[in-house]
Amino acid sequence: MDDDVAEYIGVEEAAVLLGGITTRQAHRIGQQARTRQAGKRTLFHRADIEAIAERRGVDREAVEHARQYQPQPKTDLVPAGEMLDYIRDRDRRLEELQMQMNAVARENGYLRGQLEQRLLPEDAAALRQRVAELEAAEQALRMELEQARKRWWQFWK
Repeated sequence: MDDDVAEYIGVEEAAVLLGGITTRQAHRIGQQARTRQAGKRTLFHRADIEAIAERRGVDREAVEHARQYQPQPKTDLVPAGEMLDYIRDRDRRLEELQMQMNAVARENGYLRGQLEQRLLPEDAAALRQRVAELEAAEQALRMELEQARKRWWQFWK
């Protein structure tokens, strides 16, 4: 029984034997071969796949190389520890930006109140200039905060 199972290969190895095609193409082409189900996986008979590869004119050397095929272990795209560090840093940065924005908004409100209470000509120009600076700083902080609030998968956009 073990020898019989060894005659069947997975779609990844079949794709290599068929000349480095995609697994989807290997499934389609492999319908001509004998198959066996292993759970949800479809296994293809090695001899049938090699015969199909020969009919398709696949290089014999590539087929021999594919006999020693070892599937690569699948790894995480981003290790969990690095992702947690990234999220913590992002949250810390968001908190800092929020505090800065609150401070700028508070000072802006204070200066607007002073501007409305006393409109002395010598103070009005300086206060208006400072209000304009604070509004520009607040707008810059809003943009930076919005950029920092992007989801982690949008970071590279």
